[in-house]
Amino acid sequence: MVSTAVVRVVGRGGYLDFTLDDAVSFYEVEQSLREYLDRVPGRFAGISITVNLGRRLLDSHAVGVLRNLLEIEHEAKIEGFWAGAAVLESAFTEQLGVPVTVGPRPRQPRPQEPQRRSDPLDETLLIRTTCRTGTSLRHEGNIVILGNVNPGAEVIAGGDIVVFGVMRGVAHAGANNTPGSVIIAQALRPTQLRIAEHIGIGPAEQPRAGPATRPEVAFVSEGTIVVVPYLSNAWRALEEKWRKVRANGRKNHRRHLR
Repeated sequence: MVSTAVVRVVGRGGYLDFTLDDAVSFYEVEQSLREYLDRVPGRFAGISITVNLGRRLLDSHAVGVLRNLLEIEHEAKIEGFWAGAAVLESAFTEQLGVPVTVGPRPRQPRPQEPQRRSDPLDETLLIRTTCRTGTSLRHEGNIVILGNVNPGAEVIAGGDIVVFGVMRGVAHAGANNTPGSVIIAQALRPTQLRIAEHIGIGPAEQPRAGPATRPEVAFVSEGTIVVVPYLSNAWRALEEKWRKVRANGRKNHRRHLR
């Protein structure tokens, strides 16, 4: 920083800021600036500068004097003049006859959108273990189990139930009465299946345990719970109809949440 009694020069990034004392007359400013520049000839040639006028507002003649002194005589590049906001507000208000505020334009507040409740059907609970006898799982969204569901365990979901193992307990999908929910397992051997308000009872005699050839899916078709092999021809034949029922049911469910 270089300064005199009237002129202060400060480097700011890629340019220099000339701050002129706004408490003295413009004649004193001009003389002090000229004396300073004459002591350092050529120092500011080609340099970008700004001129800070503080609380002073110059007329066109005074601006021309400064530009001639800085740009013509000493080859500096004036990038701009700065003045206090209060000075500019006063000058513009006097000129225009209406109050003027200098500053960023105030932002209009955005109208707040009504908050929507999140849909629990979009949330999934992941269980990384087998559900043993006496276990009871309840979740408003979907439930995925990485293991078996043993007899005496129950799984109740507002959405779908997916079991990467054997389902031998009680499974209730679509417990919030949302149509289109499904139950998928590596093997479906439940004591009871429920989808929405529909109930299906498992066979009195459970089949002998053995490796499952393909997963099974349970869904509602024409008011009845149907269990078919997943990706079987029977499932493919009903899948498109099931997708439409599911889409319409969940669309109505989301509309109810709003």
